[in-house]
Amino acid sequence: MNPHIHQFYRSYALLIARILIGSVFFVAGFSKILDIDGTSAFISAANIPTPSFVAWVLGLLEMGASVGVFLGLYIERAAVVLILTTLFMTVTLYDPSTWATQPFKHIIFLDNLTIMGGLLFVVAHGLGQSWGLGKRYDRDDGLVQKNSR
Repeated sequence: MNPHIHQFYRSYALLIARILIGSVFFVAGFSKILDIDGTSAFISAANIPTPSFVAWVLGLLEMGASVGVFLGLYIERAAVVLILTTLFMTVTLYDPSTWATQPFKHIIFLDNLTIMGGLLFVVAHGLGQSWGLGKRYDRDDGLVQKNSR
């Protein structure tokens, strides 16, 4: 592979991916909090106890972890939090038993699988060579360096 293209992927592409993934979760978390009653009703329909509390927790976790992904601060941990919140929502709110009566849930289920796959790339690659406030882990030799950009 051309070294210039490889450097582009290790820097700008990872930064753009972080911004795109982080923006999806920030908007989703903000929307949950902005319409907490609607979010609680949706969660309540899945027979989850304390739906209002769960809605607040999910919204705040999504917003907080998305900021970590944006800024590259504790990026791997932030991505794991987003994977876990997405997994929880996918399993409880979009389970296959609802697909026959609510076909849109099948599409959201598949979208969530794709998003979790993208987050796994964030976990695996961290900051890469892109800008961020956290520590950069060199995946090739295991050295830890403070981000100097």
